Formats: sequence, structure tokens, C-alpha cells
Amino acid sequence: MKIATVSPINHHGKDNLYGLTYFMKQHASSGSLVEITVNKKKLSAVLIHTEPVSSQKIVLKKGLFRLKKIDKVLADPPPFNKLLLPIAQELSNFYREAIGPIMKLFIPSPILTSTNSHVDLTPKKRELEYYQPEVVIGTLAERIHYYKTLVREAHAKNKTVVIITPTVLLAEYISLACMDLPNKPIVIHGDITKKDFQSQHERFSGPQKSKLIIATPIALGLLHGNEDFIIVEDADSIHYRRPRRPFFPITEAIKMFARVIQTRYIEGKYFPALTDLQNDTKLFYISSRLKNASPITLAGIASDQKNVLCEDIQRLLITDTRPTILLTTRKGFYTFIYCCDCGTNIVCNTCHTPLVLYQGKQAYYWCRRCGKKTSANAECEHCGGWNLRGYGTGTQRIFAEVKKIAPDRPCWIYDADTVTTQKKREAVKNDFLQSESGILIGTDMILEEPTLRAHHGIIVNMDNLFSIPEYHVNERALTFILKLAEKITGGPSIIQTRFPNHPLFQHLLQQKVKSFLALELEERRKTHLPPYTLFIKITISHKNKNEREARISRAEKLITSYIENISSYDSFLDSTKHHILISISKDNWHTQSENLKHLLDAHSREWDIVVDPESVL
Repeated sequence: MKIATVSPINHHGKDNLYGLTYFMKQHASSGSLVEITVNKKKLSAVLIHTEPVSSQKIVLKKGLFRLKKIDKVLADPPPFNKLLLPIAQELSNFYREAIGPIMKLFIPSPILTSTNSHVDLTPKKRELEYYQPEVVIGTLAERIHYYKTLVREAHAKNKTVVIITPTVLLAEYISLACMDLPNKPIVIHGDITKKDFQSQHERFSGPQKSKLIIATPIALGLLHGNEDFIIVEDADSIHYRRPRRPFFPITEAIKMFARVIQTRYIEGKYFPALTDLQNDTKLFYISSRLKNASPITLAGIASDQKNVLCEDIQRLLITDTRPTILLTTRKGFYTFIYCCDCGTNIVCNTCHTPLVLYQGKQAYYWCRRCGKKTSANAECEHCGGWNLRGYGTGTQRIFAEVKKIAPDRPCWIYDADTVTTQKKREAVKNDFLQSESGILIGTDMILEEPTLRAHHGIIVNMDNLFSIPEYHVNERALTFILKLAEKITGGPSIIQTRFPNHPLFQHLLQQKVKSFLALELEERRKTHLPPYTLFIKITISHKNKNEREARISRAEKLITSYIENISSYDSFLDSTKHHILISISKDNWHTQSENLKHLLDAHSREWDIVVDPESVL
């Protein structure tokens, strides 16, 4: 009889960070899949480790509860790479997330129910003397061309190349671009059918020496450890960051895997990340200039301008009817509603998120967080006034103005609220691509679709990004611009802005992106922002203001007894939430913060804790 520590892969309870403890009669190795019962539900779990009962006799005798037994062993050895377990353990220790849910992100569902064990191969002797990440800088088209050259060279030497993409769309797009290669790509992602997965997995596990694998991160657990190249495409994509638990950058797991097997690791990017410059990462610029992207110009906004589009852009839409993309950062008609009588921002009465005005058969307010809809005839809940005014520029407002300016041109909206299914996305995309004078209005969803192209590209509203108090907003804006510029085949990419002298625009116009990033990095160093420090965000929530403030006060006293570098502020998005932001060096968090970690773990039921958050708002 042994005591087993397991971590459920389909369950992320706040008490699951260190795993759950069970009795175990069966023999199984660490990393195996077992079945357990939690609250009368059968769950699959990863076996983290076991120890003899004799080592815990005193604890068991004094325990006030009775340990359950593991129901059965599902797979030993597991049907995925055993290297995932130590990688997940390291990620769990740093990001304070449960091991099982981390591992699930890298294991396709058909594998979890498979009875076939993973084939363990003896790693080949590497030619690399030491592990050194590389970064390839260029447009998507340039990077794909570079990857294809690398794949041809690898095929001649019987080597395997793996390309990881952040989205299914990009995986499919790159696989089609690689169909002319001698080794046809093996494509694996979460959207393929079970039948297609089985056929792809058979090729994946087959005897062929040289392979090209194009996959989303879910395929990481299938890799044998003998791969010769691992490429992470669009490595700074927001899709490598999860919007829900477990919170951590998925690229970290891929990079750790490459480091463990000592293979060549490459990241494809539009421009270097600040961490690349900080760490002196090896950079390879495919071209010295953004030569394949359209030229970028600025369109100023007059101080008294009331329309969404300036006169120059209006004139362009009337006189040049070739296909045009209009890009904005927000959905809806007005992106926030303001009471002119009392100065209150109108928010959802359920989750306190600012409401967005939408125009349909009847106008309505919609909450982006909980999805609740209310009539646009509602009065201000604070003062009862009716003098409500909308501000901000969403896709619907742009659409309405474009139809007035160029009523004869076909026009579509492409955002998450309008094209809600894959079928609708394909229909709108095909209609626009086949049109000779179409206008496509959308959010960054347009940038995620690799096949969308247009003669003109216009960023209608980017200035609101600079008003967001996020430390990485300039990098987000730069990504927005460069991804649009790549889609424009004829005219320039036009940025409509009130801030033409912003350093980002000035450096971009002069093709000095790296110098801008160097200045940004130096500013981060002076102000002790990432990547020179690590943020840990603690969120305390309660609808009752007095109770919330009491919890905040207790939390601040506890945290400051361990570390002094904290900031405390109300949430920008939800008036019932309050954030406490800890600043700490990564080295200290790694090696000298066990007491602080124990404090955070002990209060994980009361506090929502995110290490290295994507947003501090």
C-alpha cells in the first residue's frame, strides 16, 4: 500500500495546487494516468508521485479524515511524453497553477482515452554544444519561406521539423503553403475530427525518419523528444496566453521542452520582444526593411472633427473603390456610455462592467463580461437622469458612417459579435475577397485570418490604445500596425490619429523599429517594469464596499510583512474588484520567496492570484 499524490486534469479546484492524496494498491510510475473519485465524480488524473504508507503513519493516525483509494490505473506508461510531468511541475511552482490542468493543454483528447502507450525513444546525440534560442524577424510570408528552406535542408539530412502555431487558422494556412515540400506536413490541432487525428497520429508515430509536423500547442505531449527543430510561429501572439486558468505563457512550456531535449529552438516574430533585447537573444532579420509590407502613412484628425473618419479617408473611400479594410480596436456602436448630468459611467448592474451600445432593430446596451442585454431607453441608475451620451468608436459606428459616405459599396462587419461561427466567418471572408469594391470593417479578428487581403488598409481608431494604462500597450499597437500592413497589396496602410508625433509612429515611419524597442526597454528598466521585474496580481472581490475594504486592509498587512513593493488600486473594469500588485525579481521569486508563496497559497480561496498577468487592469 502506498500514498499517491495526483492532480486531476479536468478539474481546477483552488485546493488542487499541490495535488490530491489517495491510497494506492496498484503499481504505477510517475506521470501515469489514473482514475479517481472527487465529489462522487469519476475523473482522470496524473500520478505525480508515490511514497510508502510507513513514511506517513503518524500523519494518517492523527488525521481527521479518511483517505480514499485510487479507482484504477488507466495508462502506465502514459500515452503522452513523460517529459511533460517535470515541465508541468516547474511551471506549477513558478505560476502557482495546478499540474494536471497544465498538462491537459498539451495532450489531445483522443490520446487521453487511448489504450496505446506512448513510444519512448532514446534521445539522439545532439550536434548542438549548448542550447541557444533563436528569433527570426520578418513578415509572415517571409517567415514561411524561411521555414520551407529549413524543412528542405532537414529533409535532405533525415531530420524532423515541428512548427507550432497559436491558432488553427494559421496551422492550416502554413500546412497548405508547405504542400509542395517533399515531406507532406502532418497537421494536428483541436479542430480536426477523431478520424483525421488517428490518421495523422499514425503518420506521426510511423517509421519515417524525416517529418514535418505543423500543430497547435496541444501536440506538445505527442513529441518523442527526438525532433531536430522546434519552431514557434508568431511567438508573441496573444493566443499563447490563456484567458482562463491555468494562467501562464504557453510558449514557456514549448521552450522548456526544447531545452530539455537540447534541440534547435526558433521563434518567428514580426519584431523582437523586449526580453529578446534584454537577453541578447540571437536575432536573424530575413530582410533589413519591412519591404513586403505596404508603406505606412498618418492621417491627422482635426480638433473639431465630429465624424469617425477624417476628410482624407472619406475622399479615398469615394474616389478609390478598390477593396479596403477598416480596422478598429472595439466592437459595437459606442464603446462606453456616460451620464452628462452626474458624470457616471453606465455599467452593468450584475457585474459592474462598462456597457456597450449596439444598434439592431432596436438599440440596446450589452455587457461584454456577462452577456446581459438591457434596453437603450434605460435611465442612469445613479441620478435617474436621461442625458446619456455615447463615446468611443466601435465597428457598428464605423459601418453606419461608411454607408453614408459610400452607399453603393458593399460593406461587411467582421468581429466576434457579428461572425459568431466558422460558417459565417467563411461566408463574409469569401464575399469580401470576391468583391471588387468591398469594405471590410472589423477588429483584430481580421489580423488572425491569414488569407484576408485588401488594396487599402486603414486603422480608424488606435488612439484609445494609448489611453490604456498597460505597460505593454506600445508593443500591442506595433503588432496591430505591422499585421495590417502585411495584408495590404496596393496602397499604403493609413493610421488615423490625433498623435502624429507619438514616438512609435515617428520611429515606424523611419523604419527604426529596433531603436524604438531599445528606448522602450530602457524606460522599463528605469521604472522597474517587466521584463526587469515580475508582477503578481492579487484580486479581492466583494459587492459590499465595507467588507471589500476590510479584506483589502487585511491582505495588504499580510503581504507587506513579506514584501514591501506593492501597489493597491481599484479595478478599471469592475467596481466590485480591487487589485494588489506585487513587484519582485524573477530570481527572488524562483529561489527566495517560499514564505510569500505559502502565504499566497494559503489565501488562494479568498484571493484570485495570477503570476505574470497579461493585464494589470
